[in-house]
Amino acid sequence: MNKLLIGASILGGVLFSLIAPASAGAINVAQTRYGVFDGSSDALMLNGHPTQPRVTGNSTLFVRKIGESGEADLLFVTSVGGRACPSLYSIVKVTVTGIEPTAFFGNCDERAKVAMNENTVTVALPAYVGPLSMGPGIKSPAATFVYSIDSETLTKNGSPINTACKSGVCAGI
Repeated sequence: MNKLLIGASILGGVLFSLIAPASAGAINVAQTRYGVFDGSSDALMLNGHPTQPRVTGNSTLFVRKIGESGEADLLFVTSVGGRACPSLYSIVKVTVTGIEPTAFFGNCDERAKVAMNENTVTVALPAYVGPLSMGPGIKSPAATFVYSIDSETLTKNGSPINTACKSGVCAGI
């Protein structure tokens, strides 16, 4: 049944994109080969419908297509709006059969540097020092995350980390 829904969403995306193409400057919208992704609310939408699994953020989601690998498009999703932790990230692999998001990750820093090669996506984050209003000592060290496109695994500074979302929801809060 999921494949039928995804196929309908993709077909709907073709029709939707003919009517309302994604704005080139919109930070919440990304066009893929499989439809338009929109994070302007706190939930990621594909062609106007919530994704399955659901991808939710704090107050809004920034969505950017970072590239294509074979039959997959890759999105970099940023959950923004947290006071103590302003930004968390997810990599979403999009194929004709659906989406595979990672659980949100990061060290709260907003200055992510993203690079993609043939088989991996690398996200480098500088050290994060939280706002003084939250008190001293809110710090996270610099970190490098590497996502393997083929195996859908994520590492932090070379060590594997869990990318599974809980109960069908990837929450960036």
